[in-house]
Amino acid sequence: MSAIIIGDSVIHYESVGRGKPVLFLHNYIGSWRYWVPTMEYLSGHFRTYAVDLWGFGDSSKHESLYDLITQANLISHFLKELGIPKIALVGHGFGSLVGYAFADQHPDQVDRFFSVVEKEMPKTTCVGDLLIAGKNMDEDIRKDSLKADPRAITRSIEIFLDQNDETESSKIQFPHLSIGSGIDKKTIPLATGEFFPMITHAEEFNRLLLEFLTGDSTTIETGLAVKEFWKRRVR
Repeated sequence: MSAIIIGDSVIHYESVGRGKPVLFLHNYIGSWRYWVPTMEYLSGHFRTYAVDLWGFGDSSKHESLYDLITQANLISHFLKELGIPKIALVGHGFGSLVGYAFADQHPDQVDRFFSVVEKEMPKTTCVGDLLIAGKNMDEDIRKDSLKADPRAITRSIEIFLDQNDETESSKIQFPHLSIGSGIDKKTIPLATGEFFPMITHAEEFNRLLLEFLTGDSTTIETGLAVKEFWKRRVR
């Protein structure tokens, strides 16, 4: 387990691979752990990092840490402590909102941003019930998700409901791409309605993300699509 200490608080993270840095930000349910297969897929090209946001996994848990700006400041502390001047961000649901909040304050530190759009609103804040959406999770991911402070989940969902419709991608100056429900022209439909597309549609998700991260910054926002041959089973 890797961690950095900020005051009396702990930020837990894990990393794998070599190359330019990429940081993964989890949703309001889960932890760093569900990103592992994607991190391993990219590890031959990038140094991948995934953090537990405040209140989740093995990071510190205190109600004063759970507002959006404090969660975004976690990224600032993380980059400063590891000496990373600029990074690509991959956010999922609430993690995307945290990434957007950080990017709004520090646009010069964001290389590019890949977000997993989620518009389905949760009907519960019970972690056990929310994990039903992650039926394809393995047991390690499920156990790690259960470490979350219920207050962090509740607060994250409140922020998600308040902020999710307010993200204005037109203001983003760095390369940016969303996948999910096709909300706007920059959103690529993939596994619409799936809570964890990086698990349920790993092949398409990982290959699209790799193309985005390695592509020409002048064309990646308009030239990417989920290719049919990605979906064929290789025997």
